[in-house]
Amino acid sequence: MQSAGHPPTCNVPRFSGTGAAARTYLLQHYATRINGLPGGGSDITTASSSPHTFLFANFHANSGLADAYTNLPIGPHTHVRWRYVTKGGPGGRAVLVEYRKTWGFIPIEALPQLQ
Repeated sequence: MQSAGHPPTCNVPRFSGTGAAARTYLLQHYATRINGLPGGGSDITTASSSPHTFLFANFHANSGLADAYTNLPIGPHTHVRWRYVTKGGPGGRAVLVEYRKTWGFIPIEALPQLQ
């Protein structure tokens, strides 16, 4: 069950390219680091000291994480597939991951090896 929230909003122009163009677009607008492996990324495990959190549907550099998928808790030693690390701002930074076939964001603190 997804929490009640607002649909994602974005003031960046829509992009539907692939490959190198998609990586360039991500780096220009959203990401500081990209896992560009075929299939969407490689597996990584959250740290043993990782805070207990959830997978979040939305992230904004100014306001942080929002709209948790309350049925997808993530804690220490959780295996995820990561795609990119977000740019920072007052809201912190996050990592886009796939967990249980659902894509979403988790706090960067859960994956200190990507900081």
